[in-house]
Amino acid sequence: MRKPLAIGATLIVALAAPGTTAAQNQFSVGSAKTDIDLVVGDEHASFSAHNVGTGCEATGQVVYSGPTAGFTAKITELRIDPVDLFYRRASLRGVITKAVSGVAAVGLDVRFDVADSGLPGGTGDQFEFIGASVLPDVQLCDAPLAGHVITSGNIVIKST
Repeated sequence: MRKPLAIGATLIVALAAPGTTAAQNQFSVGSAKTDIDLVVGDEHASFSAHNVGTGCEATGQVVYSGPTAGFTAKITELRIDPVDLFYRRASLRGVITKAVSGVAAVGLDVRFDVADSGLPGGTGDQFEFIGASVLPDVQLCDAPLAGHVITSGNIVIKST
């Protein structure tokens, strides 16, 4: 009787051990259009981000067009919040690789927050361009915040 118990306990410890590669299966993809307001205008984005390690290191791309900037950025971080019970939320961070319009400049750090409501057709999904800044080359793994409800598109966030 001790052998099955020992094998089961070893398996549980191995599955729960820190440093497992569970983060490698996390991803966030989508397209979004939000109406920020009548004066400022709309923002549009399409993105894909996939974790590549055990932390929040990621790879992917975002193409963004908004009232103050337009650019393409390489995604370097993806943090999916495991706590939120009503939405799956994620924070995306990257570096602008192609500036198209506005205040965008190659090399600036950019951050986005997205949310997947889990409802069909993108109903209730959220997106927001948080901003661009000059930051040191360090992983921040920012916690995601609430965004603007999208008017068209669909966001999918998976943590397993």
